[in-house]
Amino acid sequence: MCVIVDTNIADRVLLKHDDPDFSDVNVALKSGKVTLVYGDKLAKEYSGNQAVRKFVVSLARAGIAHRVRESLIDAELNWLEEQGGCESNDRHIIALARASGARILCSNDGALGRDFNNIALINKPKGKIYKNSEHKHLLKIPCRLQRQ
Repeated sequence: MCVIVDTNIADRVLLKHDDPDFSDVNVALKSGKVTLVYGDKLAKEYSGNQAVRKFVVSLARAGIAHRVRESLIDAELNWLEEQGGCESNDRHIIALARASGARILCSNDGALGRDFNNIALINKPKGKIYKNSEHKHLLKIPCRLQRQ
């Protein structure tokens, strides 16, 4: 599975192995069963939290995190600007999903969640939101990461 982790809960997902909502994601990341996808603005947001940044770097070194090239995200941002329709202020997350093929998002941002589930923005396959442990079945979805 490929997952994008929004900064609004990055510390809970990436740093806390005992969080009741996200411990399954944390364990799956540490074991390499899940690939973290990030890039561009999200990478900069991760850098704002030293512990999150260090964890993401360690995942990248282990081949468990994949940074998507900025040029690919920029192309999708341009498409989104032409299309319109984003409710949230997180177009960079939608662009990242489109550029990478990642379709699972860990986030508690309602507007971003609605954008991520909007088939006009993300389709084939549709985006899914991981909000709590009831969504652990999403960890079994195969990763469709588009390597560049």
